[in-house]
Amino acid sequence: MHQKSAHAFYELLQESPPNSVSFCFDLQQVQPLPKTPINDAFYAHQVSLYVLCCVDTKSKTPTFYQWTEDEAGRGSVEIGSGVLNYLKMKPVEDL
Repeated sequence: MHQKSAHAFYELLQESPPNSVSFCFDLQQVQPLPKTPINDAFYAHQVSLYVLCCVDTKSKTPTFYQWTEDEAGRGSVEIGSGVLNYLKMKPVEDL
C-alpha cells in the first residue's frame, strides 16, 4: 500500500499544470575570502562570501546573487530579497 501511494505521489510531482511556474533556489556553501594557503592569513579574520542561486526549472538557466558579510547577512530577509528580485526580473509571460 505504501509503495502504491508513494508511486502515485511521485507521478503527481512530475505533472505540471500548463499555467504554472516552478523554480528552485539554494544558498550555496559560504566561501571565505581571501583564499590563501598561508597559515597566518588562515587564522586572521576572513570575509565570508554568500552566493544565492535561483534556477527556472524549464529553462535551466541559473541566476546568481552574491554579497559579502560586510554588505548583509544570510538571514531570511536577504534570501527573500534575492528571491523577490528574481521573480520581479522574470517576464510576465513566464510567470
